[in-house]
Amino acid sequence: PKTTKTTEHTIEAMQHFCGPRDRIASFYCDNVPEPVSSARKLKWRLSTATTDMPQTNGVAENCVRLTKEGGGCGIVQSGLNASTFRPEARQHYCFSTDIAIIDGDSAYNRRHRAGRFKGLSFPFGAPVDFMPQNDTRVESMVSKTVPGVFIGYHVNAGGLWSGDYY
Repeated sequence: PKTTKTTEHTIEAMQHFCGPRDRIASFYCDNVPEPVSSARKLKWRLSTATTDMPQTNGVAENCVRLTKEGGGCGIVQSGLNASTFRPEARQHYCFSTDIAIIDGDSAYNRRHRAGRFKGLSFPFGAPVDFMPQNDTRVESMVSKTVPGVFIGYHVNAGGLWSGDYY
């Protein structure tokens, strides 16, 4: 998520989503300039919804609504500032949905064929103890961890978890 919706930011987001080895056979979006011009620059086969008729884009609109509501629930339950953490809460919601086991499998496993998610699952904004970066000085006679707040998972291009948390 970016604060602006430029073509460059849209291309960056699309490339991060699809990953380096994915081949996009078809891309469907509403008829707004940024996704259309980005798909064309990436040479993706493009189909668009009918302008000013949201019912022709119902599946995508429902996914956007679920993401906004899911991220909003995470913010409310965490008590964090909505204007500051909205993008991170939405990313957390999407990744948590991907790793959720439904009918014995997850979207994460179906896409990456990596088995069940190997990391820990935390709610957005949960209090956690984490290992600080090497440049942070921690007293030698106290715990090596520092209290913090869980924001999300670091995900590489293509949606594969890097093994790091935020």
